[in-house]
This record gives sequence, structure tokens and C-alpha cells, in this order.
Amino acid sequence: MRKSHPITGNRPLRAGIATAATAALAVAGIASPAYAVAVDGTLSTAAAPLGGGVNVTLTATGAFPANLVAATVGGRFIASTATCDQTYGTTSSAKPAAAVVIPGSQIDDATITVPALAAGQWKACVYGATTGTAIGTSTPLIATSGANTITVSGANTVPALSPSAGTSAGGTVVTATRSGTWLSTGGSTLGVIYRSSGSCASAYTTTGSAATGTATKNSGNTVATFTIPTTLPSAGNYTVCVYAGTGATSGLIGVASYGALPTSTVSPSAGNSGGGNTIILTTKTAAITTSTPGALFTKSDACPADVDSAGADDEVATITRISTSKAAVEVPAGVTHSGTGNTTDWKVCVYGSASTGKLLAVPAIYSVAELLDLTNVTIDPANGPSQGGSAIEVTISAGLPDPGSEATMSAKLGNSPLKDIVIVDDDTFTATTTAASAGAAKLSVSTAAGQQTSAATEFTFSYGITVTPNTAKYEDTDVTLDILGSGFDALNFAATAEAGASTAPGAGVGVFLVTNSWYGLVAGATIKQVGLTAQCMDVTKISDTELICTLDLTKRLKTSDYFYETGSIPRGVYNVALVNDASATTANAVDTNISRISSGSAFTVADY
Repeated sequence: MRKSHPITGNRPLRAGIATAATAALAVAGIASPAYAVAVDGTLSTAAAPLGGGVNVTLTATGAFPANLVAATVGGRFIASTATCDQTYGTTSSAKPAAAVVIPGSQIDDATITVPALAAGQWKACVYGATTGTAIGTSTPLIATSGANTITVSGANTVPALSPSAGTSAGGTVVTATRSGTWLSTGGSTLGVIYRSSGSCASAYTTTGSAATGTATKNSGNTVATFTIPTTLPSAGNYTVCVYAGTGATSGLIGVASYGALPTSTVSPSAGNSGGGNTIILTTKTAAITTSTPGALFTKSDACPADVDSAGADDEVATITRISTSKAAVEVPAGVTHSGTGNTTDWKVCVYGSASTGKLLAVPAIYSVAELLDLTNVTIDPANGPSQGGSAIEVTISAGLPDPGSEATMSAKLGNSPLKDIVIVDDDTFTATTTAASAGAAKLSVSTAAGQQTSAATEFTFSYGITVTPNTAKYEDTDVTLDILGSGFDALNFAATAEAGASTAPGAGVGVFLVTNSWYGLVAGATIKQVGLTAQCMDVTKISDTELICTLDLTKRLKTSDYFYETGSIPRGVYNVALVNDASATTANAVDTNISRISSGSAFTVADY
């Protein structure tokens, strides 16, 4: 705002302005000269919203001299058919006051803040004086908008919607906000009409509407709140017409645009912090109709109006259209985990073009977590039985969720999931193995950042079994062994595996009582070796991890031909060995065709 300053010496007359006082004016008790003729000017705009709050520029040549006292300058708006009073006078609804500022050293321009005006056409009047300390009723007229007027209407009142777009299924709560009391003429319940084509009617009507609704307003008459109806006929852009009520005479008080958009999804929906990967965005209906769409990721509550409006919380992305409902989006390096919580959510916004195109779909959510790093992996212990149950501690390079967030992660060895996971810190967790096929396995860990798998095998499952009971009396003839292990579903259970009075064990699963020395003899050879002592008959699979059989300790396998015969089994400690195929001759090896010695496989033949 320009300050007044004293003028010395003589000043030439300005066009249309008399520099001599023509009357004594009482302005806050101080005399002020009047202008002989007010200057007619032009307005910078011909339209203004209900509720005021916008600035217009009145340009009137030489109307605002340097010695004009800023505190004496003010304005009024009057009906376009009326004439500006020669003095400021008193404020009324027909002559509302308006704030006026003379910017900088301008002598031709004044900035007028439009007050809340009723719908209609208005003319501007500006008053001011070169002396005095405040504007008063006698302050003279110095400029008018002449033949220029501004039209105030609901059609010219455009509130900002938040959000300005949402799912076409409806249900989104929207606020309509703008400066000025634009809702002051409305009742407690406002009418809302949604139009898919055509402009808003000047008064409330449902004719030609795509859907209807109502809105409430705040006490300051600046914010209307409404819910997008579920009856919108389809996705698309809708004109939102806000009325003072729902009666036939309720006038239009605001117009805005809302995008009813199809939903979208991304796959995968989560990844590592720092991007570098590509995700697939899919819209529910055909929405990507342009050949060069635009995209960005944002942490803000809503997508920016367009890609060109990207701010500090936005990361512009490269997008490649695949079809009208699918596109490949490269995740930028700036899409990172914020460091608070386990994940950071980013909205994926897709637009009609890479610059000013409109939003095409409701944004999908893409979550990023701390970079999951399995470069260096240590598992202690590094081996255990294939039936699972081993307690292990796993250490990786980095990227585990916070302790207590076990529900957000999973891990497995090979295809065998780990259970009872407890996160210790950023790089360590404990777990228990579950049943798996015998052999070496890689570690896989899944978090919100996605899944990573170790490059090397980190754990070895041995072909171990556990036998119950683990002892029996030497003369027992009907001992039912309950054997726990894993991978039994893949085995061949056949009667041919059982030895007979004139046949040795054949093709199929066999369960045998063996000595420790037997294991060293069968590697790469037939199982018919010294130490193959007895066979458990009637092998029956219960599940993939359990089977049963019957052991008669009064019968044995002959060492000459391994036929089944009656004979006592020496008292002592043996192992129960499960052989996948008793007929194998060269494929025999511990952990592949034969279960290994373990504390769970030991069996004692005793006196009692």
C-alpha cells in the first residue's frame, strides 16, 4: 500500500482533476479538497463470484495522484443502472463498501476487493482525498468504472473441491471451499445437482440431471460439504451445481467440476524403497485412451491437478500405455520409505498427458518398505531334520520390519514356510522349521518391500525320522511303530517291499531295524548288507509326515539272502531306517533314499 507524503511547489493540473479545493469537507474533522470531475475507467474483469473476496483492477487515467492519502481511499459498488454519488456517503445494501488499494507508485490503477454482492450487475465507485486521516461521508468521488460493470452470479462462483475426483461408485465426501461468504444466501440444506452435459440452470431443477444430492455448510458460509451419490450413471466428468436450497426458486450459488473415475490397481502393490522396478497399473474400465499418458507418485492426500502441478511430495514417473486399461509404470528413485513405521504409502496418479492432462482414475496405493537385503545370510544351526521342528536364528543384511510386526513378514526355506517368527531387530529373526523335502534350501523373505531370495543355499534338511516307541522287549511280536518325517506322499507304498519266507525286500517303501555299521555299507550299493536286521511290516501312510508299521521282534532277516525267518534279535541299540525304495541297488545314500541316524530314530531291544 502506498503511503502519502507532502507535496511542495506547484503541480500541474492532471486531466479531469482539479487541484484546488472547491469545498470544505469534513473528513475526520480535517478539511479535504474535492475533485471537480471523477475519471471514468475500465475494470479488469467482467465477472465476480457470490460472496466476494476477489480483487479487480480499476484503470482510470490519472485518477490516483501521488499525493492521495491512502487512508482516505475507499470504494462502493452500486447497481449498474445507478450513478455513483459524488461523496462517499453511508453504507447500505444498495451501496456496499469495498476496500481499495493504490499499488506502488501507480496513478492510473486501483485494486478493489469485491465485497459480498447479490447476484446481478454492479458498477464500481472509488473515493479519496489528498488531505485528512480517514475516509468519511464527504470524501469526494475520484473514479468510476464508467460503462464497465461486473456480473455477480452463481455461475461465476467456482469453489475448490477436495478431492476433485473420486471413484465413480460414489460415497466420497467432498468439501467445496472458496474465499468470501459465497454460501450466505443459502439455507441450512443446499441442493446439489450433477450434470454430465450442459451448464447449470440459474434456479434449482432436476431436469436433465445425472444425479441429485444435498449439502451442508459451515457457520462461516465458506465451506459446503456433500457426499458423491452412488447413483452416478457412469465414470466421467460431472458439473456440480450448488443451489441455495432444493426449492424451485433456489438460485445457483456455485459451480465446480468433479471427476467420477474408475478405480485402479497396481501389481505388485508393494516394493523396495528407492524404486527402480516397474509395476503394472490396471483401471477397472477403459480410461487410458491417450497414447502418451502421464503419471506420478504422491504422498499427499490427493493427486495434483496435473503432472505440471507436481510438488515437493510428488515424484514424476515414466509410463508406457499397454492398452486402454493397462499401463507399465516405472517406480522413480524418489519413491522412498519415510523411516517411520514399516511402510510408506504412495498414491499412483495417472493422467491423460504428461503435462496438463486430467486425472484418469482413482489412484492406486503402492507401499514401499526399507530395502530388503539378503546379500549376506547366516542361519544357526544350518541344518536340521526334514520333519521340521528345528529352532533357528536367521541373520540377513537388512530390511526386516520393526519388532512386533511379525504379521507383516513371512519366510521360507525352499518351499517350506518357517513358523513362530519373532523379529529381533533390523537384520535378525528367530523361527522354527516345518516339514520339508530332504536337501539344501535357499532362504526367501517377504515383507511389504516384496520377496527376496538368497543367492546360495543356506540350510540343509536331513532325511530324519522320529520313532515312537523307541524301545520294546526282545520277545514282543506286535510293536506298532509311529514314524514321523516328511515327504511321505511322494513315496511308493507296495506289498512287494516286504520280505517273505522265500523273497527279499523289493520295490517300495521299507522300514528296517539296522545297526550303525550298516549305513557305511549301503552307500551306492544294495540295502542287502550286514546289519539289515529286521523289517517292520504292514507299512501304512497316515499323512505326508506320518506312517505306521508293525515290528515282530521274534523274526529277522537272514544275512545270506535276507529272506524273512523266525529267529531272535540280539538285544541292543539299533536304528530305524526308512528306505524309499528297498529294491534300489546303486541310488542308496543317506538323506536321499535312506533316512539318517538321529536321536529320534534310535530303538532299543531290551529284556524288559
